Amino acid sequence: MKNLKNEASRSVLSLLFGRMQQTARLMCGLPDYDAYVAHLRNRHPGQPVPSYEMFFRDRQEARYGRGMARCC
Repeated sequence: MKNLKNEASRSVLSLLFGRMQQTARLMCGLPDYDAYVAHLRNRHPGQPVPSYEMFFRDRQEARYGRGMARCC
C-alpha cells in the first residue's frame, strides 16, 4: 500500500514538474516541442519533423534574429 502512495506521489510530482517546465518555456517565448510536433503532423503531414535542437534554434532565431515567424 505504501508503495502505491509513493508511485502516485511521483506521478503527480512528475506531472507538476512537466507543467512548470512548459510554463517557463512559454514565458521565455519558446513553444512546447511536443505541441509543435503534433501541429506539424496534423496540419502539415508531408513535412519532416525537425529535431529538438533544430526546433530550438529556429525558435530562437524567430524571436531574436529575424523577427516573428509563424506558419499559420
